[in-house]
Amino acid sequence: MRYPGQPSGPSSLSTRGRQVRQWGALLPALILAGCQATWSAKDHEPATATAHDSAAAPAALATAPGDLIPAVVGLPPEITREAAYRVGPDDVLRIEVFKLPELTSKVRVNEQGYLTLPLLGEVPVQGLTAAQIEARIAAGLAKDYVQNPQVNVFIETYANLSITVSGAVAKPGVFPLVGKITLLEAVALAGGATRLANTDEVVLFREQSADQVQAYIVDMAAIEAGKLRDPLLTANDKVRVPESGAAVLLQTVTGTLRGFVSPL
Repeated sequence: MRYPGQPSGPSSLSTRGRQVRQWGALLPALILAGCQATWSAKDHEPATATAHDSAAAPAALATAPGDLIPAVVGLPPEITREAAYRVGPDDVLRIEVFKLPELTSKVRVNEQGYLTLPLLGEVPVQGLTAAQIEARIAAGLAKDYVQNPQVNVFIETYANLSITVSGAVAKPGVFPLVGKITLLEAVALAGGATRLANTDEVVLFREQSADQVQAYIVDMAAIEAGKLRDPLLTANDKVRVPESGAAVLLQTVTGTLRGFVSPL
């Protein structure tokens, strides 16, 4: 007996078969999304996490992939900013020459991209890394003045580079990147987290390339308690402190973590 509106037998079986195949094709993607949210054992973080508000899941599923940013639960990798950064005008460098304190100085790169140094005069440095500047200064000193000089170059101020802190902080804004700034120090620059802040799920957005951004969900409360390292920030990092009750991580209907967050 067939009720009104009920499809005939062969058609019904065909439809069910298509549904089973569709769910089967989706399962690997859902499992992979859950794996993306595992935490790093190096930083003593748990291997799984749960979102605070699974009610946001249906909206997330309806959002186009391009509207979400890949997220990793845990700390960002440690960085060596000076290794990749190329010096430009108005950057301030600290030059140290081993056992020759009279040659040690703190110098600002001028608008033409030159440093003015004792003995060497003007040295072109624009577009060079700290390591390349070390080699250039050492070569200049070795030529006429010092035998086997050991030169170290440190970037004190990165001109025109900044970090952004937003969300549940007292004074959100854009702050210059001066020296080395950690996540806790950045939030402190913004006046600290407010009473409504959820410091267990602070989001750090970091540029991977010109068109790619990676998000990290960081337990800032654990950092404050000394249980996790305080990550060093780099140029153009954006920190968002969510309010309590806000859903930072979204879930699928299977309960696995999607591994994506909404952009700022």
